[in-house]
Amino acid sequence: MGALSFTASTDPNWLLSTAAVAAAALIAIVGGLLVSRLVALAGERDALGRRLEELNAEIGLVSQRHESATTDVRQWAFSRFIDHVLDDYVAHRGDPPEELADSPVLGSTDEEREEWRGKLSSDVRRAFTMVEGSTSPGRYDISIDSLRELGAAVDDFRPWLLQAVIDAVAKQRQPIGPAWGSLLSSPVVLPSMLNPVLVEGERAEQRAAIALRDRLAAQLRQLEEQRDLVEDHLQRLVAPSGIGWGILALATFAVLGVAFPLALMAYRPVPSEWGWRLAVVLAFMLGFGLVLWFIAWQWRSLIATPRRQS
Repeated sequence: MGALSFTASTDPNWLLSTAAVAAAALIAIVGGLLVSRLVALAGERDALGRRLEELNAEIGLVSQRHESATTDVRQWAFSRFIDHVLDDYVAHRGDPPEELADSPVLGSTDEEREEWRGKLSSDVRRAFTMVEGSTSPGRYDISIDSLRELGAAVDDFRPWLLQAVIDAVAKQRQPIGPAWGSLLSSPVVLPSMLNPVLVEGERAEQRAAIALRDRLAAQLRQLEEQRDLVEDHLQRLVAPSGIGWGILALATFAVLGVAFPLALMAYRPVPSEWGWRLAVVLAFMLGFGLVLWFIAWQWRSLIATPRRQS
């Protein structure tokens, strides 16, 4: 058996082509992983965006229903509040005693009734001033239409409030006997206050409206919490960690490991000196080292234990 002999290759392209092919293969593998991750992130972001649109639409619908239910509850409570205290406010010209000024009703809050009391007191006082100032002291045949003909600003008041004040002023001015006076001085009692069954039916409707309002409020809070979670997730997906560095590492490897050898192969004659060969090897190793550094960094971020929030 003859002795083995090694001869140096005379083709200078073998090193350049080997480096370029190896670098291109590595770039394709790592780049494919990065692209798949970007595609997955884009798909997740699109899904979250669609979910956010659905939540916003649901929140809009539930918010409208909640506002409508809240308005119904407030209107019923305000109507019952007026039923209970209007006569006292008119009888005392807008300043009733404290024990008569308020009447807690189902579905109202202290803040709402405080607002109603201030507005009612102010409107009653202004209504008395307008009615008495627009008519002569001896006139008692007063109506909203007659006040409008006299140029009074009757449209600034609610009809039921203005009518109550007109009746009070007319009663004070009209010369009537004791029997009629006792009849007119009796408080106005609404039909709903005369029928306990009707009153209880209205209270049951109000309780149902309050329950509906509370359910819609809870549903609205739940939807808003879900929207906050989706928006927070979307914000974290805006700039995923490490993607930019990975693209930079692959671009650098492409320049050093692929573009540089190909440029040398395109040159004629192809450089075959030791210095050029060493430069190709060092460029390949540098680009490959950057890719390895990126992979190691990503692996470390995956196995890192997240910190607990204090």
